[in-house]
Amino acid sequence: MPDGTFPGLLQIEPMDKVSAMKTSLKIAIVLLGYLAALGFGFLANELHEWLAPDWANQSSGMYAEGGAILFFEVTGVACVVPTLLALFFLRKVPWFWNTYSWAMLALALSGPLLEAVGIGLNRPVNGPAPVMSTTASLFFLLVLVRIFSVLFLAPADLLSALLSADPKCRRRLLIAFALECALGIFVLLNIATRHKFM
Repeated sequence: MPDGTFPGLLQIEPMDKVSAMKTSLKIAIVLLGYLAALGFGFLANELHEWLAPDWANQSSGMYAEGGAILFFEVTGVACVVPTLLALFFLRKVPWFWNTYSWAMLALALSGPLLEAVGIGLNRPVNGPAPVMSTTASLFFLLVLVRIFSVLFLAPADLLSALLSADPKCRRRLLIAFALECALGIFVLLNIATRHKFM
């Protein structure tokens, strides 16, 4: 637009300096942000190992799984910043926003679907509990990581919707945000109910 602003919920002006930045510089800034996010994830995992309690040796597998989940969560949360920068740099690219908003909506729909399948597989059956296969264990780890990813996907959906200049893309991102929030509330209620009856 002539005055350097973009139609969206977030009015950012002036855009002249950002638009004048070289594409290579924008890419370098975003890539450095992702590298820093990975660094934060590794640092969190190292601190997790360094501060390991005495019982961690007796349950090393469980403790290592906790470290892996911590790595993914810290990295995921830290990746929000460079991702938002990339989205900001791509505000004037309509095909990207269309693809991105559909992808985020599909990802948001995967949460309730994985949770429903996980609940179905975890239902108590008559007789002794079956031994969980490696595939089932990996599936439940995937469900767990997906549930925890709500912590950074929900804010990313909301902030992306605020950055989007296209009303249709904004609507899809807000639906994705609502789905992520609904999944988070469902999981919290499920945890609270289980603790209440234990």
